[in-house]
Amino acid sequence: MTEGLSARAWTFLGATALVALAAATLAPLATYAFTLAAFGLVHVLTELRYVDRRFSPRLPAGLTVGWLGVIALIVALRIGQLLATERWEHSAAMEICLVALLAAGGLYALRHATWPRRLVGVVVIAALGYGAWVAPVTTLVLLAVLHNLTPIGFLLERFQGRGRWVWLGGATLLFVAVPVAIASGGMAALAEALGLGVASGGPLAPGVVADHARVFVPTSLHATLGSEVVLRLFAAAAYLQCMHYAVVIGLLPRLEPDTVNASAVYVRWPSRRVWLPALCVAAGVSFAVFAWSFGDARTFYGLFALVHAWIEVPVLLAALAPLPASA
Repeated sequence: MTEGLSARAWTFLGATALVALAAATLAPLATYAFTLAAFGLVHVLTELRYVDRRFSPRLPAGLTVGWLGVIALIVALRIGQLLATERWEHSAAMEICLVALLAAGGLYALRHATWPRRLVGVVVIAALGYGAWVAPVTTLVLLAVLHNLTPIGFLLERFQGRGRWVWLGGATLLFVAVPVAIASGGMAALAEALGLGVASGGPLAPGVVADHARVFVPTSLHATLGSEVVLRLFAAAAYLQCMHYAVVIGLLPRLEPDTVNASAVYVRWPSRRVWLPALCVAAGVSFAVFAWSFGDARTFYGLFALVHAWIEVPVLLAALAPLPASA
């Protein structure tokens, strides 16, 4: 563990937050589309590498193999849904139930933790079950938004002492207070007062925000909320996406273990000398594919994204337990 973020890291996050705030407020769709195309695949690969190197040596192999098996079922479910000629009515509920199964595995890892920490696992499983029963599609959308908050948990697990509390305070500002200010309309009002207009379109994603808002705002709520509120909520989520990418790509690699036993991880990741150029190539290819067909690229990217998104659920629950330094 380390004491906390350095002054340089805080400067990076602060500068990124200011740019993301302005971009998401003035051009939410362009911000969402550009960052997804340029950094989406890179952040998935970076986070998978971090999770494997940080947690695999510290968790029972049988448990993580079980998690990977459940995720394989989720991927198969998504692929089957894409290939089906008709929409599967219960596919969203089935996916959430499988995620709840992953959370149950995380709860098992908490069996020796204090009861308040085990209670967190119980609450997560109960919330997933309730969402699958009452509003599965809406629950999946909400989980997509909440996924952007996971860097808070990764860094809390990494830090200790005063550094952990400083990070929690800073993260509350950057990941909660700022998005609330955007969603409430405060930033849009400020932009209007400064004579700046809000662009609803984007250069990569064809159409306007209404054509893509379902990614972050459940479609069932659009008519009730109204187009203006939907736009603000989408802008807040686009900002969160930027901050999520900033922490995962900019900070997590610096917190990786320096050395890891090759037999304790699931992927033989290349050295940093090879890894960084490989990520640049991945970013270039991803951007080109998104520029060619944003909708098709987003669908294909979703298969990669769900792997890293759902593995976070049991891993972050397990991180509530006092894990060993290595297996």
